[in-house]
Amino acid sequence: FVVLHSHATLKAAHRGDESKGFIITDTFRLQDGQLAEHWDAIQPIDFMTRALMLLTGGAIANTNPTF
Repeated sequence: FVVLHSHATLKAAHRGDESKGFIITDTFRLQDGQLAEHWDAIQPIDFMTRALMLLTGGAIANTNPTF
């Protein structure tokens, strides 16, 4: 397994600001040196990214921005 945890923002000006953007976790399962499966979880942090998720068909399960 390979796990990648990242913080992404929509604007370059928000890079490094932990109160903006998305928390993203990608998990990959390798088999015989090749990618076999991929899972991801994307959590919006601030109001604007939460609204964007809702407008694009996503759901917000709770009010805690880090799960």
